[in-house]
Amino acid sequence: MTVAPHRLLSRSFLATAALLATHEVDSGYWREWDLFRIPGGVGLFLLLHVGIFLLLFWGYGQVHTGTRAGTWMSFVVAGGALFAGAAHGAFLLLGRSEFRSPISMGVLLAVTAGGVVLLIASVSVIRRPTA
Repeated sequence: MTVAPHRLLSRSFLATAALLATHEVDSGYWREWDLFRIPGGVGLFLLLHVGIFLLLFWGYGQVHTGTRAGTWMSFVVAGGALFAGAAHGAFLLLGRSEFRSPISMGVLLAVTAGGVVLLIASVSVIRRPTA
């Protein structure tokens, strides 16, 4: 059974966005604002996440309704997921102690995998001929 490109995009966007949101919750536990040296500490970190979550929710609505903006947002979310995996992978290789719990590492692996699937789904929708 094959899944239509738009359905795959919608499902993979939702799953990847949920995994990214879960990673961001975990980021609060690990004080990611210190890890990335974000000025303003937890206050700015939280304010940034209001915007991030609004963008994720809006993006899913756009993907779900099949707009071009939704397709482009899928690339943004896939990029964010791949960035999270790569950046934290690099920090882990550098010996940082954050995100070393089994659940944190599992979420990071799942986010990265979700980013790959979402990227593939995004490309398939872009390449799909329009009627």
